[in-house]
Amino acid sequence: MEFWGVEVKPGQSYKVSPVEEKVLHLSQSCIGEVKKGKEETVVVYAKIDNQKHVIAHLSADKFPQISHDLVFEKEFELSHSSKNGSIYFTGYMSILSESDDEGGFPTDSSDEDDIPVEDFPVDVKENGKAAKPDASAAKKVKVVDPKAEDEDDSDESDSDDSESDEDEEMEGSDSDDGEGSDEEEEPTPTPK
Repeated sequence: MEFWGVEVKPGQSYKVSPVEEKVLHLSQSCIGEVKKGKEETVVVYAKIDNQKHVIAHLSADKFPQISHDLVFEKEFELSHSSKNGSIYFTGYMSILSESDDEGGFPTDSSDEDDIPVEDFPVDVKENGKAAKPDASAAKKVKVVDPKAEDEDDSDESDSDDSESDEDEEMEGSDSDDGEGSDEEEEPTPTPK
């Protein structure tokens, strides 16, 4: 790859002829310096095979540059509508590979011959829509009773509940009446 750039002055055009075995990738167009009060919307054109195509609209205050992803492998001409300033185009030249010449796809189809293709029958009604599948041919599904699983879970949760009930009973037995434990509780010191 090699950098490519050109300035197109007002009222002029620039003819681009890519070198053989190379393509030009146009990446960006931008407005050069514009004097205050002379701001305008600039239309940017690419003329290919005697057809003029708009590739951008530039404005110094709103969008002074635009990114492109245009690849040219034959002669074209760049021009613009600005009367006050130059438009700059940048991009790069790259080598044209054989796969680029054929749209990026290989031409050797011998690999495709080795791939077996299976035909699947499709039932079609008269109106052209696919027929609905036969419901009796569908596999039967085993229905699981969710209540049976819930009962197992409830046993575990019951034991959790009974443990918390025992904890509450233990807390209730620690009353100040002196019954229950022989150990006396020590008061917790309070920071001052």
